[in-house]
This record gives sequence, structure tokens and C-alpha cells, in this order.
Amino acid sequence: MMEQEAREVLKRLTEHGHSAYMVGGYVRDRMMNRPIRDIDIATSALPEQVAALFPHTVPTGLKHGTVTVVTEHCAFEVTTFRRESRYVQFRRPEKVEFIDDLHEDLQRRDFTINAMAMDADGNVIDPFGGLADARSRLLRCVGSPHERFREDALRMMRCIRFAAEYELEIEPLTWEALLWNAPALRYIAMERIRSELERMIEGTFPYRAMRLLLDSGLMQYFKTDPGWPMARWDAEKRGCLQALQGIQDNVVRWALLFRLMETSAQDARLSLRRLTFPRNKAEQICRPLTFHEWLERKADELAEASGEPAGSEAAPLKRWEMLFKEGAARFGKKTLRQWLSVHRAAQSAAAAGGCPTPPAWQSLIIRHGEEWLREVAIDSLKELAVTGADLLRFHAKAGPWVGSILERLLTDVAQGSVPNRKEPLLQLADKYVREMVNDA
Repeated sequence: MMEQEAREVLKRLTEHGHSAYMVGGYVRDRMMNRPIRDIDIATSALPEQVAALFPHTVPTGLKHGTVTVVTEHCAFEVTTFRRESRYVQFRRPEKVEFIDDLHEDLQRRDFTINAMAMDADGNVIDPFGGLADARSRLLRCVGSPHERFREDALRMMRCIRFAAEYELEIEPLTWEALLWNAPALRYIAMERIRSELERMIEGTFPYRAMRLLLDSGLMQYFKTDPGWPMARWDAEKRGCLQALQGIQDNVVRWALLFRLMETSAQDARLSLRRLTFPRNKAEQICRPLTFHEWLERKADELAEASGEPAGSEAAPLKRWEMLFKEGAARFGKKTLRQWLSVHRAAQSAAAAGGCPTPPAWQSLIIRHGEEWLREVAIDSLKELAVTGADLLRFHAKAGPWVGSILERLLTDVAQGSVPNRKEPLLQLADKYVREMVNDA
């Protein structure tokens, strides 16, 4: 559907005397048998000419010659062939000149695998050997790699990402130019850095991406230091990053990365803020880390009560079960399942070497945690069979006590001490209120 509609856009442009091709990522992914996500189109037509030929268009980037053409089922960015002047601050051209030469348009692109075009009949235009490089699994800059990286320093991060995602070897001169020009990354906004890091960590081969990133030393030239200690890790320690590879949930991947770095929730939150992560996503990533710190504090309390070392599992199994279920009431089952995924992976990494071995009580919880979670009836106050209004029957004056008792009731239900039914919960709430009054 998408490819057919893209060809229809090309045909309409060519029928009116313009050159038009599918370019860049589409051609690369098709030639490398990768999934097609979108199709970009390059044309000799000027933006106003493109807009005049199609009934539904959006002027998404007229300054750079881009008009979005909306078809029945898809939307395509259609960009006029262009020549770019010298680049400013290692990121963007000072000015853009529209041209009618496809070859010159392709020449300004970053890597040969991204500098191919295809016409409506499926013929590939490949002036820089991108197809041969794709078949040889080689990532190479178009023309001089020094020039390409000086034009846009973010291309160095893209180089790492493409090499990892497409399992390519970086051509030696391209790698040498990347190392030489790495200091130019200081000019790149952290939003752009974060976008590339997200695509690396959340991509197909996060371990390969991180190894290339560390081997390149690019992280030390970020505009803002994210505070990742792994930049100083030796080869053996870096091996534990392989644990990222088996994780499907992106939030768990990030939480695992911080866990492998032995980063606290507070420091992880600071790092994510420096990297300009959206607050909501940052909080999702930090929740399993916050739960882990809560669990460690509780484990220390259990150890102190039992007189055993903090790392042992000397407390009876039922105590660990009740503690874990209390955590489900406080943090939610989703967070605890993410924690289990993080620590299963971290445990495997420790077994492979290079990572700290977890304490015995963590191994115990990992073994039983999923079973315990299946027994947790509810994990949020919204599911509780009583509300704050129900509790006010015991005391006419509202206050913090209402929330405190609701949380106690939620924990009781999660631990299986009381069913989630209104009458038994109100009876238990009455008991808690009387205890509260007596204590006062």
C-alpha cells in the first residue's frame, strides 16, 4: 500500500515534467531486506510546484524544500533536490539552494547506504557504491568522512547507530575520521544526542551500539556529561552490557543499564534530566530502581531483626513474600515485574562475569517473585473496595490519616490478609482508627 502510493506520487510528478525518486532509508532498507517504515521522496520540483500538484499537502519545511504530500492512506515528505552551503556550528547549513540534479543532491548525504535513489519502475541510482557497501556489510561516508563529520557532528552518533543496527563494519577511514572529529560533538544539543541514544538502546543490537560508543570515546565530548561511569570500564566489565540484548521492554532496558552501572535512582533521574528525557519516561525508568532501593532498606531491616548478615536470606520465606507483596501495593505489579526482568538479566550478567553477584535474598525473590505477584489481588487504591468517603464514617474530620489507612488496607489485600470486600475492609479500618486514637 505505502509503496504503491509512493509510486503514484512519483508518477504524478514525472508526468508534469519533474524528476522524482524514492530516496534514503527506503532504498537502503529495501536493498538490505529490512522492514519499511516510511518513504521519503526527492524531486526537481520546487515546493510550490509540489503543492500545486496534489490536493492535500502540508508545508512542513518550506525553508528546506520539504512539503508533505498526504495520500489516501499515507503521508510522504517530498523534498526538492538541494545544494547546501558551508555548515554552521557543526550542525546545519548556512543556506540551502534548490537544484535540479539528483547526483548532487545525493552527494550531500552522510553514508553511501543512505545515498541511493529509486525511480517508479524500481531502477536504483547508486552513484557512490551504497549497494556494494550494503552487500559487503560496510558503513562508509559519502566522499571525505572528515568533511561529512565536520558538516554535521551528529553524523558520528548516527554512524555508531547504523553500524550497530545494521550489523555493519565501519570503514577504517570513516572510523579514523570519527575519532579525530569527536570533539565537535560539544556543539550538538543534548536533545539530538538523546534521540540517537534512545534509538541505540532501544534498537535491535543495544550491546553492539554501546560497545562502539564506548570504543569511540564519543561520550566524553557530549555537551553535558550524563554521568555514566561505564565510560571508564575495562573490557571485562563492559561485557556485562550483553544483558541488554535479551530485553524486549525499553523501560526495562534503560533501568537495567542504570542497574549495571550501579546507579542510584536519584542519580539515574539526574542523568536522564541531563539527557533531556521527557519527565514521564524518566519516571517510568526510575521506578524499578526506586523499588530496588526500598527493597534493600527493607532487607536490611529484616537482617537486623534476624541478626543475620544483610546479604543473607535467613528471614523465613513467608517474610520475603509479605515484603514483596507489600512492594506490589506500594509500587504496582508492573513495576515489580520490570524489577524482576532487570534483576534476572543482571543475575545472568553476573554469572557470565564482569558484574557484581547479587545477594542471596535477591536470588530468592527472583525465583519466587512471579508466583507471588500472581497471588496479589489488587495493586492500586482505585481497585480497593472502600474509599476515603467510606472511612469518614469513623471520623468526621478528613486528614492525612485517611490516605494512611487506605494504604494499609491496600497492603493487607495485596498480602492476602483480608479479602477486597467492603465490610471486612471497614471492620479492619475501624480497628486501625481505634489504634490510631489510642496511640494519640
